[in-house]
Amino acid sequence: MFDKFKQLSILVVGDIILDAYKIGKAERLSPEAPVPLISIKKEFHRLGGAANVANNLVHLGCNVDLCGVIGDDHVGQSLFELLQKEKIGTEYVHIDKNTCTISKTRIIADDQHVVRYDKEEPCDKTYSHIIEDLQKNCDKYNCIIVSDYNKGFVKTEIIEILKNKNKKIYADIKPAKKDLYNGIYCITPNFCEAKQMIGAELHDIAMDEISSYEIAMHLKHYLNLQCIAITLSDRGAVGLCGDNNFVTMPTHICCLPKERHSRLDVTGAGDTFISILAAECIGLDFITSMKLANIGASIVVNKLGTCVCEVDELERELKLGET
Repeated sequence: MFDKFKQLSILVVGDIILDAYKIGKAERLSPEAPVPLISIKKEFHRLGGAANVANNLVHLGCNVDLCGVIGDDHVGQSLFELLQKEKIGTEYVHIDKNTCTISKTRIIADDQHVVRYDKEEPCDKTYSHIIEDLQKNCDKYNCIIVSDYNKGFVKTEIIEILKNKNKKIYADIKPAKKDLYNGIYCITPNFCEAKQMIGAELHDIAMDEISSYEIAMHLKHYLNLQCIAITLSDRGAVGLCGDNNFVTMPTHICCLPKERHSRLDVTGAGDTFISILAAECIGLDFITSMKLANIGASIVVNKLGTCVCEVDELERELKLGET
């Protein structure tokens, strides 16, 4: 089954982010202010946002092209080098000298996230050459994944082009932009995002009483989706494909050994989930793909920082879970 990943060509469209990490120890309070003084021991960069989705797909064995924008700055240079190292296609990655590359820097001390600081500029431009490239080249992909962090790159023009290509579109989106994705194949919000999406339409229902099934059913019909998958954090995931094929998947208990840190790290788990969910394009059914996605997410939360699920990890975990 997993060998078929190599047959897939997938386009990932969205907000490209560089995730930076500074790891250290909090040994005392700063003499300058009542804050911990962190002694940094290690620093590293990881692909984030749409780039993390693409990276997960590459590590599954898929052929992947990434579409988005980065700045002509040192952060963008580091990000571009990581994309090339991971053999992610960059033909549709636009380098804009008038913007900055989106970055999220996390400081972690003693396995605890202390602070995160972001650098970004909202993307208010429409890149006509990217739209032209998508118009010409989308037909060669098996499916499309949109990773929309609501940073401005994914605009109506881009989504309309993708919809007109009659490809399966999987999208990880923010509630404010839900209507833009009306009519696509599948969205993958977390439970909090899903509740926000239906809040305006179901104002007369107590939101703390509504079930995940009701939310999935409402969003599926409201947005004219074929399928929807909602992640539930430590409660697993639920999915609905068609009108009656509803499935609840409990949290998968990972059999693989954790890395040397004591806390689960959910950073990027949604990226892994949607990447593996697209595996149904190799001929799997939606429920089987959801099972694999749920396992993959459980693998990455046992790793420190933004990480990918390796195909051998997924295969081994699946076998261990069946014994």
